[in-house]
Amino acid sequence: MFWTLLLALILLLLLQAQLLVCLRELRISLTSVTSATPSGTSNASALQRLPGAIIIGVRKGGTRALLEMLNLHPDVEVAKNEIHYFNLDENFRKGLDWYRAQMPITLPGQLTVEKTPGYFTAPLAPKRIWATNPAVKLLLIVRDPAERLVSDYTQVLHNRIQQNKPYQPLEELLLSQGHINPKYKALQRSFYYQHLARWLELF
Repeated sequence: MFWTLLLALILLLLLQAQLLVCLRELRISLTSVTSATPSGTSNASALQRLPGAIIIGVRKGGTRALLEMLNLHPDVEVAKNEIHYFNLDENFRKGLDWYRAQMPITLPGQLTVEKTPGYFTAPLAPKRIWATNPAVKLLLIVRDPAERLVSDYTQVLHNRIQQNKPYQPLEELLLSQGHINPKYKALQRSFYYQHLARWLELF
């Protein structure tokens, strides 16, 4: 019985790996067809479109992994970089045409996905996104808030060490005069309920 289950598990893993390879090949061939438009002709249906789905957060919650898994599907195209359009005023002022220009080229029927984890905690992001497209699909992935906080701190710590910048121990940032410091940004990002309330007012 044990060996039968083990063999079945191995077969399932092999099938899963093969499926991922097939999805990737389909996506590559679709990209090749799109880019193989003869010189001097235009493919009017291949356009940069506004996202139909946005991964809004949370930071250090697994958003990159989610984006890469979605990107395996041949009908999904993802923005390669975090755009920060709805949470940074300097980008938002550039306008919707600039935002659209950051998106990948897609064909009709394909879904454009953008990921910027900073949207979830940005006070103005919900209203700005809703005003742009109230029908957009929002994807939110969370993790244990304490683990997320430590991961957030670790990333900042790594960056500061790499840049030879001074850094504070986590305890000093998290505690102030023996009490939890509510102003610590990494802690604020883990207060999911506070941020989620803003989104639920609109979506």
